[in-house]
Amino acid sequence: MLVKRVLSDNSKCVGCEICMITCSLVNFGDINPAKSRIKVSRMDHGFKITVCNNCGLCERYCPQGAISVVNKTILIDEELCNRCGICIEKCPTHAIWWSPDVKTPNKCIACGACVENCPTKALRIIESEIEVTAEAEVKA
Repeated sequence: MLVKRVLSDNSKCVGCEICMITCSLVNFGDINPAKSRIKVSRMDHGFKITVCNNCGLCERYCPQGAISVVNKTILIDEELCNRCGICIEKCPTHAIWWSPDVKTPNKCIACGACVENCPTKALRIIESEIEVTAEAEVKA
């Protein structure tokens, strides 16, 4: 299955959080980095970018079938989601998050807004195949 992914290069990140501001504005209409689907964390030596790698494990484990691939993007259907949180528990990159003021768990939808606005080009979008198997869970 072909999906879009945002790839990050931590070595290029300067911690400006423009990606987080852009994401929250585009996806929630709010300049609030806490609502961003991409996270930048300060580390001892630089910064770490956390963003969903669209590995498909959340889709595999969702008991409601609320997570599926639509137009090469793994999306959470707000109507089907029962808010059980299993997708959050199973995410190997900890890139799905929950917020009390958001109806469903959130993850990157590879819209590209963060990529377009990153001043250091630490982000890019690619398309790649995923195969959701037991082996994929170990590799992710």
